[in-house]
Amino acid sequence: MASLPPDHDALIADDIGRSRLQAHRYGTVWAAVASVVTAALFIWAQGQLSSLGRSGVWLIALGLAIGMRLVVLAGHQRAEQADQDWRRWLWRYRVAIGLHGLVWGASAWLPSSLADPEQQDVLLLMLTGLAVGAMTLTLFDLRAALLFALPCTVPLTLRLLFGAAPLAVATVVAMLMAVLLMGMLTVAARRASRERRALAITLRAEDDNARGAREAEAMLRMLFEHVGQGISVFDKDLRLRAWNAESAKFIGADPGIVRAGLPLRTVLLTMRRAGQFG
Repeated sequence: MASLPPDHDALIADDIGRSRLQAHRYGTVWAAVASVVTAALFIWAQGQLSSLGRSGVWLIALGLAIGMRLVVLAGHQRAEQADQDWRRWLWRYRVAIGLHGLVWGASAWLPSSLADPEQQDVLLLMLTGLAVGAMTLTLFDLRAALLFALPCTVPLTLRLLFGAAPLAVATVVAMLMAVLLMGMLTVAARRASRERRALAITLRAEDDNARGAREAEAMLRMLFEHVGQGISVFDKDLRLRAWNAESAKFIGADPGIVRAGLPLRTVLLTMRRAGQFG
């Protein structure tokens, strides 16, 4: 893996941070759509369309949470060109994601009772599915993924574990599978983070090398043109690859005729016609 001096750490962090911001931009709308669809399915499955109590308040809170994420997205898009403080925008995305997860976690308290195993399974499937989906969508930013997944799933887990209703075998298996999946996604996110940093280091090193090569080439070209002597460079096939103005004068040809790929034989014939060989 390419390595960079310590003073490049800030540049690497900037590269990674800005790439995360771009990923948040593309993922926010999809997260909002998934949240709306899941909420509609949840209300339908719970049969709470006629309830004006907690479900109505919860839907308002969910709408505000989704709206906050979209407001952050819109603000970031407007300020992208002028605002270079990517850390501030990254934490705005994360805070909005965390609040979104909290609202979904509160849905665990909407049913007055979880004695019905089917109701347990609906809630568990919905919230763990959202958590796993959110972690997959935000795999590029583990903190943001956990800020949604943990508030989304912990309240239901606590209510199921410490509630009076017994847990069905399927519910226990589903909970364990959800923990396993989120653990695997966490490991994958950490690995992706290391690979992203390695890629950023490699790209930064390549950029520095290319810039250094361009600067060296410019310096060499300046010396090449101002050395005061005619210099011509031929490749292994004896074709002209580089020359300066003094070289064109020495050859005795019109500078417009001298071109890359000109055979050495042609150069020598031109020099002979110009009387360079006496």
